[in-house]
Amino acid sequence: MTAQKNMDSELTEKIPMGLLTTGKANAGKVISRVGNFYKYAWYTALGSALTLEENVSEFGKKMAAKGEKVELKAKTKITKKFDVRKTKITSAGEDIKSKAQEKIEDVEQIIDKGVNKSLHFIGVPSRKDMDQMTMLMKDMADSITELSSQLQEKKTTTRAKKTTTKSDSQTSAA
Repeated sequence: MTAQKNMDSELTEKIPMGLLTTGKANAGKVISRVGNFYKYAWYTALGSALTLEENVSEFGKKMAAKGEKVELKAKTKITKKFDVRKTKITSAGEDIKSKAQEKIEDVEQIIDKGVNKSLHFIGVPSRKDMDQMTMLMKDMADSITELSSQLQEKKTTTRAKKTTTKSDSQTSAA
């Protein structure tokens, strides 16, 4: 209200007293002064709006900076809560995975035993039986090789004896 009175008093000070009275001669001057008053009011309103905009802009920037700090703190708190839950879920997942792997191995062993029993029942040798047979066959092959080499040595020694006895008999006859 006091601002309105100040503005009114400033305007009336600028307008000469003779113009405030209405008369035909002064009507053009009054109209131009009223137009100036409106211009003054318009410029005042624009100035107020620009000043308000600057103040609001500065205030908004300050509030945004403060809000950003709070948001970052809130994000870290929320992130920490999620990280804790994430590690719990990860460890639970690993536990489930290891238990599932153990169960799979148990099932595989049961299936292997069942298959081996079935194969043994119909007369198919097991892996262990095949390994034993393979070892026996290797031993037999080694024995055969050894016997054949001994036989070869006996043949060569008997031939050598026969040739030496023939040569001795030929030299004694001569």
